[in-house]
Amino acid sequence: MFKQHFNINSIINITEQQLFVFFNKMRSGEIKKSDGKEYKSVADYVKTFKTFWHWYMKVNRKEGREIIDITTDL
Repeated sequence: MFKQHFNINSIINITEQQLFVFFNKMRSGEIKKSDGKEYKSVADYVKTFKTFWHWYMKVNRKEGREIIDITTDL
């Protein structure tokens, strides 16, 4: 989905602004499910993404790379 809307090849390249726009479009119904229906519980998708992002930050921190938390304002 991110490639389709933001032309990025990897989720780790998404910016905080792009992420904010993406979830807002899901909430407003501009981005729909594959069956054409609107997402009902966008908060669950946000929570899942935040879980992934914090895991990604932790793995990289162990390897000596700092990744900023782009999920703070979601």
